[in-house]
Amino acid sequence: MGRNTFAGHAARLIDALYSSCTVSPGWEGKIRCVPPIPPDAVPYSNPLIGRSQHTVHFYESDDELASSVATIFLSGLLDRCGCVAIATRDHQAAIAAKLQECGIDVDHAMRSNQLAMFDSEMTLGEICSSGKPDRAMFNRVASEALQTTSLHYSHILLFGEMVGMLTARGDHQSAILFEQWCNECLLYATDVQMFCAYPKPSAMPVYAYETICCAHTAVL
Repeated sequence: MGRNTFAGHAARLIDALYSSCTVSPGWEGKIRCVPPIPPDAVPYSNPLIGRSQHTVHFYESDDELASSVATIFLSGLLDRCGCVAIATRDHQAAIAAKLQECGIDVDHAMRSNQLAMFDSEMTLGEICSSGKPDRAMFNRVASEALQTTSLHYSHILLFGEMVGMLTARGDHQSAILFEQWCNECLLYATDVQMFCAYPKPSAMPVYAYETICCAHTAVL
């Protein structure tokens, strides 16, 4: 996807997803609030989540995923939100490239701690170092990831794909456990919008798919 194509794609998505935001004088065309749930998302009742949001995206291609994350981060960076990605190195590079195409100085954003990226393979390995998910390690990793930007920015947009990696390995129960832990963390992190991603669930058991959907405030 070329520069002009993605820039137009991002502009249209931002326009559609965040049209309900209040725009302050002088900030026309830029977002002045944490983005709400997209209007075309499928809502699920989740009593664990307070003011925070927890959205899941089932994607068909790596480019689709990178475009979606870059679009969300673009709005956050313009709105002076902190943006955190726990993603594979390939996806990190693709997201950064798309942000760069839209005029974002990615290196500056990372130096100023507005944008932070963590290797999902390495992070998942730390959390599951004993062969199964460790709650204490999960809490530590999540806290460290959020603190990277939360010390400087009051609203955080967090993208993570460790759950998608777990389901790709057939470990649906661990993915569900991660989602439960995320929701419990969001009870105490009310200024965080969390965005999860899974490959299209062609081989995912129905119970796992429905449980994962119900762990979120919206399904894309």
